[in-house]
Amino acid sequence: MAKDWRISICTRFRPLTAVVLVIVVFLSFMTMGKAVNRQQRRTWNAKLNLVKVGMTRSRLIEILGKPQSTARMGTDKLPWMPYTSPDETERIKREHKELVAYFYDIGFLGSHPAGFEIYLDENEEKTVSKPFMQLSFWDGPPSKVEYIFVFSLLICPVVVWLCFRSWCKKQVRKYGSGILPQNPSGT
Repeated sequence: MAKDWRISICTRFRPLTAVVLVIVVFLSFMTMGKAVNRQQRRTWNAKLNLVKVGMTRSRLIEILGKPQSTARMGTDKLPWMPYTSPDETERIKREHKELVAYFYDIGFLGSHPAGFEIYLDENEEKTVSKPFMQLSFWDGPPSKVEYIFVFSLLICPVVVWLCFRSWCKKQVRKYGSGILPQNPSGT
């Protein structure tokens, strides 16, 4: 009787098969994480494209939500403003004495690499700049989704390995009787 392929996988190639299965599951989770991350970036980009100069504060919060932090700064200490010409920056400095920077940390799955900053004049309650990217050193707690992702990343390979091991035991019981030498004496 020829040896069944399941017996080979469960005996001779069992360690290699288990490692390959665990790697496949791990890579699947990493691919899902990248897909979620890409979707989150698209969502943020769509929201940021809706933000325009001159937009009211309430509309800004309606689109992006409340900022994670704010900072008041005098226009004399205003750094350069991306997407704004030097003439426009000078006009803003002349017309506004103090601006409020709204900071939005973009918490993509598993990382907080950057955030966005938008300047507002709170007296007029209007935006004076388009959102621009800033480095972010956000140190807040991980989100529930991140906890679930990390837990799944750790536990799923173990579950796959245990399931494979259980499957192998069933296969050896089912198909393995033909490969074991039989005792001719019957004892």
